[in-house]
Amino acid sequence: MYELMQVSESEDPLYASQPGEHEPFGLVHHHYGYTVNGEQAWHQLMLECAQRGFKVVYQSETPGFMKVCFIQIPWLPHYLEYFCLEPGGRAFFESVPCAAGSPAVRF
Repeated sequence: MYELMQVSESEDPLYASQPGEHEPFGLVHHHYGYTVNGEQAWHQLMLECAQRGFKVVYQSETPGFMKVCFIQIPWLPHYLEYFCLEPGGRAFFESVPCAAGSPAVRF
């Protein structure tokens, strides 16, 4: 999945300011996304971030849908996004049509 966004500095600071320097205009890689499978794995991820001193720059939860967070790793020029799908989120993502020839999204 690719997200293309036009963001101004007055908008969401998560997208308006990312690690690294870049020109005022251009396509900039913002983050990689990873699925975390289950509540136990989510808690382990949060624990590891705290232990290693990684900054969680954004965290959100929509009950019944998903948990999501963006983590800043000091030596990477982009964020890492992690999400843990609950039944509603899993059903939503699996219902999104894929481009012809692309593998179906299954979590």
